[in-house]
Amino acid sequence: MFDDKTADPSPTVIYRVVGTLANVTAILTDTAMMKALKAGAVKRLTTLLEPEQNSSPQLIVKVLNALGNLSLQEQAKTPIIEADAVPLIIECIANAIKSDETDPRIRRYGSAALLSLSVHEKCKVQLQDPFAVHTLCRLLYVRVPDEAHTRSNAVSIIHHVSEAPMGLTVYCTQLVEDDQLTLEVFAERAGAPLVELLSGESSEQRGFAVRAIHTLLAAST
Repeated sequence: MFDDKTADPSPTVIYRVVGTLANVTAILTDTAMMKALKAGAVKRLTTLLEPEQNSSPQLIVKVLNALGNLSLQEQAKTPIIEADAVPLIIECIANAIKSDETDPRIRRYGSAALLSLSVHEKCKVQLQDPFAVHTLCRLLYVRVPDEAHTRSNAVSIIHHVSEAPMGLTVYCTQLVEDDQLTLEVFAERAGAPLVELLSGESSEQRGFAVRAIHTLLAAST
């Protein structure tokens, strides 16, 4: 699968190789990680997430699991980000949000991978893209008990991105309509960006900001 000189393997072989890779990288040993990186695993895994590959949901689960395992290692974060995996992971999550019938592991493994990558400054910038912001905020509304980890991942990702310049404002702007959720995710940190929104051009958004500030003040008394 990882050798450009060989013919393309069958879907069954790809699924088994990726599944094995996900299992091996779960061991979290430097040996397994470095061999996977040297074999070109990151690029091949990322390619399988591209829409034109038409990968099955079952394969996407395995790919995201493997990338998530790799992303836990510091030396793998940059290769994954430079392979443009972040926008593809976001797209997989967005597609998985559209239907309750979609395998919930796509949301869980995808958000877990983004959580590991979101400590990287370049990833923080990528996760300020409007589509990424919208997708991650939608994960906050996942209330299914067995997806508590997915929602927790989304909150932590937003916290990481909010450490970057404008990150906090970008996500507060997206969430401001839901003052309770804004308070839940950001608490008193939301104060400054909410005040900034009071001078925005949208009267509707200014109204949301006023309501959110009122909720924040009420919670602090």
